Amino acid sequence: MRWLPVSNQTPPPAATQPPDDSKSFADLMVGLKQAKSEVREPADWLVAVAVINRLLKLQPEDPYIRKELALATYKSKQPDALAALQKAKRVLEPLQPETSSDSETVGLWGAIHKRLWQTASQPEDLARAIRAYARGYFIRNDYYNGINFAFLLNERAARSTGDDAIADRVVARRIRREVLDLCDAALAAGTLGASEVLWVGATQAEALLGLGRQDEAQALRQRILASP
Repeated sequence: MRWLPVSNQTPPPAATQPPDDSKSFADLMVGLKQAKSEVREPADWLVAVAVINRLLKLQPEDPYIRKELALATYKSKQPDALAALQKAKRVLEPLQPETSSDSETVGLWGAIHKRLWQTASQPEDLARAIRAYARGYFIRNDYYNGINFAFLLNERAARSTGDDAIADRVVARRIRREVLDLCDAALAAGTLGASEVLWVGATQAEALLGLGRQDEAQALRQRILASP
């Protein structure tokens, strides 16, 4: 009987799990905040995407992190705007945005499909964006979802005829009037920061334009531009 020679080589170690991230969740959150503050152009969002992916490995079930990843992904426009939007859509799908009652998830779903509509002109994307913004508006009763809802209703009305077009235009006008009331209430509360005041003003101007009140919209825009 022949004996096989014994090898002097040390066998390779057994496969192990990859090491944990060298930074804590808190450290990565600080890194994410810094990455977002340093964004100057769309591709800069890829730095934030990398940090968020590390956060997602530490807390894969955290909906906030998933929403942040979807947002950063579509804002990066990499490798192109359409591909980034489609990827962001897939990132958000585990949160069930079509039926979710979370206003941030629904609003983000609407934003993705609004941009898909503007990029690829697919009617289904327009329909999904309208449904999302409508649900977000009625859940939260806020000017952001409301003004987007009204805008997209007019987009659809411009591409349809008869009662459907009339109905969309009527609802869009009603929503814009409600948005103006919401903006007035937000400003009257006196709790908004400077950037939020600008966003509210811009929303008011868009609502006034949609209602055919061009002179008021122009005067408001001039006041916004003149503000310090």
